[in-house]
Amino acid sequence: EFQFSDSIEYWNPKNEKYDFIVAHPPFGVRFLKPKIGRFGGIKNSEHFFIEKGIEDLTSDGKLIAVISNDILFRKGPEYDLRKYLIENDLIEMLISFPRGLLLYTMTPFSVIVINKKKKQKGVIQFVDAENFIERISKREKRIKEMELFSFIMEKKETDKMRIVGNDEVAQDDFNLSVQRYLQKKNEGLLLNEVASFIQGERAIEGQKGLFIKIKDLKNDKLKFKLETNNLEEIEIPKTAKKIGKSCLLLAARWKTLKPTYFEFTGNPIFITPDCIALEIDESKIMIKYLIHELHSNSVNEQVESLSLPSGSVIPFIRK
Repeated sequence: EFQFSDSIEYWNPKNEKYDFIVAHPPFGVRFLKPKIGRFGGIKNSEHFFIEKGIEDLTSDGKLIAVISNDILFRKGPEYDLRKYLIENDLIEMLISFPRGLLLYTMTPFSVIVINKKKKQKGVIQFVDAENFIERISKREKRIKEMELFSFIMEKKETDKMRIVGNDEVAQDDFNLSVQRYLQKKNEGLLLNEVASFIQGERAIEGQKGLFIKIKDLKNDKLKFKLETNNLEEIEIPKTAKKIGKSCLLLAARWKTLKPTYFEFTGNPIFITPDCIALEIDESKIMIKYLIHELHSNSVNEQVESLSLPSGSVIPFIRK
C-alpha cells in the first residue's frame, strides 16, 4: 500500500511496525520548529528519520538511510542519538561514498545500516567505497554495486574496510566518521605530549590590532616564521582570539596544517577561529623539528583521515 503525503508531518499514520525501512532524507533540511524527540529537539530530517524509524522497526527489523556526513560527528541531540545507537548495539555498518555521485550536490555522503538483530554483536563494519566508483561521463559517476557488495560480504580487513568494536567508538567520543577508523596505525609521540592549546582572550569591540588569517600562515618547512611587518592594524572581529605569547599556529580548515611559528616580542596578534594556537614545550622538542614532522606524509595522511567535511566541500579538523 502506498500513501502520497508529507512523510515527516504524517509519519507512520497507522502506527504500525515494519521489518524494513529505507530512505534518503534530504540533506541539511532544518525544521523551522524542532520536533520533540527522545534526546531533545530534533532539528533536521535525517535525525528525524533515524530516530523515528528505529522506534517503528520490529524486534528484528532493519533500517537503511543515505545521510550527510555531518550527522556522524555533530554535537547536541545528534551526539545523544549516536551514543544511544552504540550503547544499544544497533549499527551494523557505515559505508562512506565520495563526492560527485549525487547529481544535485558535490557533498560526500554515507549510508548507515541499522539492524536490531545483528549477527556480529558489539562491532560496526566501516567501509570506504571510493575504489568501487566508476566515471561514465564527464559529470556522472556510478557505483559498481556488485563489486562493492562482494567486498562487504567478504569482511576482509584492508585499508578500505575495518570491523571496529563499539567500545573503540565510545572511546572516540561516539564519532562515527568512517575515515577516522580507516587511518593507518602510526607510531610516535602524541602532539599533546609536547604542546598545549592556547585559548586566547576575546577581542574587545572596536579594538584594533594584527589580525591573522589562514592565508597569512606559511606552508614552508624552512621559512616557517610568521611575518607581521607587512600587516596593517585593523578593527578586530568579535570572533577573533588575542594571543600574547610565542606559539605554533595551525590551520584548522582545508587540507594542510600550514604550521607557522609566531615569536612574541611584545605586540600580540589576533587569530581567526580557523586557526589553532599551540604553546610548545621546547624542553621536549625543537620547533624546527616539530614543524618538519608536521609537513611529513605521515601527518598529512592523518590530517586527511581525521578531517571532517563541513556543510560545503571544505574539510576542517577539530582541536
